[in-house]
Amino acid sequence: MNFEKNPKLNILCLRNLGDSYIQRKVIEEHLVGNGIVVNIFCRNANLPVFNDGKFKVLNIEITPTIKFLFKWKELLAAIKLIKRQNGIFITFFGDWLELILLTLSGVRFIYPIWPKSHYLRKILRIPKFRYPFGLGVDICAENLYLSFEEYARSISSLHSRSSKLHEDRIFQLTKSINPSSEAIVTFSPIGSLASKTISRGNIVSIIELCNSMDYTVVVMCSESQKDELYKFLNKNIKIKFCTDITAGISFVKTSRFYIGVDTFWTHVSISNNIPSLLFSGGIPAKYIYPKFVNELTFGDRCEYYPCYNFAPCRNDQNSFVCIGSGLQDLVLMRVREFLTNYLLITCNDKHDYQMTCSQDWQRRN
Repeated sequence: MNFEKNPKLNILCLRNLGDSYIQRKVIEEHLVGNGIVVNIFCRNANLPVFNDGKFKVLNIEITPTIKFLFKWKELLAAIKLIKRQNGIFITFFGDWLELILLTLSGVRFIYPIWPKSHYLRKILRIPKFRYPFGLGVDICAENLYLSFEEYARSISSLHSRSSKLHEDRIFQLTKSINPSSEAIVTFSPIGSLASKTISRGNIVSIIELCNSMDYTVVVMCSESQKDELYKFLNKNIKIKFCTDITAGISFVKTSRFYIGVDTFWTHVSISNNIPSLLFSGGIPAKYIYPKFVNELTFGDRCEYYPCYNFAPCRNDQNSFVCIGSGLQDLVLMRVREFLTNYLLITCNDKHDYQMTCSQDWQRRN
């Protein structure tokens, strides 16, 4: 495939918000400019990530799940839209449903070939063979962020663009805490699954701790999650809610710290070098996030860990212990260490701080 003759890239961003945010960062860094025009194909739910006018955005209301094969109206509309485009299509995930969509549309496309050990093979429908109708790009990195960067560099090299060295990664640890007129901790305690949700007791304790350290907590959540949180939160605590994605991105970018589970907001925080504490749940942070992320995990206490959030423990006595359920005192101690030690470490100009509660993680790294 020659970009000199096809200087337009059409990129599918049909998955969730967090994935789209990572894609946007690497697209801007490695694929925009130098004569290449980028079109983004995404669902309405992902528009806030791309609606700043820097890209031409086209809407495809289709999600890469098995159900889309039976939604003929949406499927035919997507195929018709894709057929009308010039240039080459890119999928960052290589899910076989995305590959089927592109194949049915009769367009040329590029897709990643993941290592056999990559964690995405455990949670997505990744073909076990090279797909015959597109150009496959072999990926070596095991980490999602580094995989995306490696993939984007490979695509840009097809256009004879010089790739940045590995040391010049987009996702790097900040050298100073983000100055803010107000001391804010953004907090995302609720994920899309029970295994990605902090327990009620831990939510209350973390907010109260932040308040005791003179931080205002901004909780990032949906309207329905906000209503659920209101049921058990003390009305006297200093807290704000943000349910708007565009406003939330601004909040996270200007916050002093971020604490949360594996959600869209964590990707925003990490991508913008905000000091972050991740409750990683059933997937070890090293498979997804950059090495510098501060991981809080109790996976060594669960016989099923890592379960990749399939959560076979859900009916056990110690269900969701990997994310701190039932360990309120220990969670509070670790959050306090993060908020205080990070201040000390950054003031001493040491930027390789990494924290984990998992002895198993420490043994393996």
